[in-house]
Amino acid sequence: MTTTPKLSQLFAAASARLWAEFTQSTAGQRPDEKGRPRERAFRQFLEQWLPSDLSITSGYVVNRRGDLSPQCDVIVFRPNRCPKFIVDPVDDIRLVPVDDVYAVLEVKSTLTSNEFDDALRKLQRVQSVHDKNLRENQITNPPFLGIFAYRLGDDFRKEPFLLQDKVHHSSYLDVLAILESGTYVKDTGDHLYRIHAMRKGVSLDTAREDKDAWHDSLNRFIHFEDSYYNKHMIDEVKNEDVLFLLYGLMLDSCLSREMSDYNPFDYVSTWNA
Repeated sequence: MTTTPKLSQLFAAASARLWAEFTQSTAGQRPDEKGRPRERAFRQFLEQWLPSDLSITSGYVVNRRGDLSPQCDVIVFRPNRCPKFIVDPVDDIRLVPVDDVYAVLEVKSTLTSNEFDDALRKLQRVQSVHDKNLRENQITNPPFLGIFAYRLGDDFRKEPFLLQDKVHHSSYLDVLAILESGTYVKDTGDHLYRIHAMRKGVSLDTAREDKDAWHDSLNRFIHFEDSYYNKHMIDEVKNEDVLFLLYGLMLDSCLSREMSDYNPFDYVSTWNA
């Protein structure tokens, strides 16, 4: 009799593959020889799990005004109408119109305070590229923005409240996922209900009506002073549970994001100038 594997087992296997690549790449001499294989392994995880109408690449997020983000490790985009502005065909580095971007993530091997600040600056630039792209009176949600790290640096290990403080004041950050130790998820209504749904194994609609989710939302609203109100929810989980939470948040956030309707020619003319 064939036993159907549970999702937890599949995510455990995915986590093991990421750690195997992390260990294998330690033989690299230069930082890029270590970092690139780890970034590639994480992109491959997303490629294997996200639906086929979401594509994964690395590169630069651009808009119709000629604004450009720094190079981003992971860009999740809409492939069916996105122009192929390929900068490097070997490593699949592209210019991706922000109108087609669902999510952007930075990948860090070891997350130190400096590495966190570097990732956040890039994500803020992506947010800026999105905001400057908006037409008058146009309102669209920005892409899902996150940081994925394999482990924490010594500075955050010695001062855990330093990380919490940095995350707390990172208004652009939807999620920080640390494979070895846990997640920080931005406390929006949608993200809160997504977390409750995944914790209890219920649908999102059921979670919206769950009394525990309502109490959690109410308690966080009542503590509205900045000194009490933590803008991100913390889950101290590891490995497959981190991937499970990150995947669930990304999947629902991407598929529920309303994408703008635009003329790709605008990008051709802008970026040919």
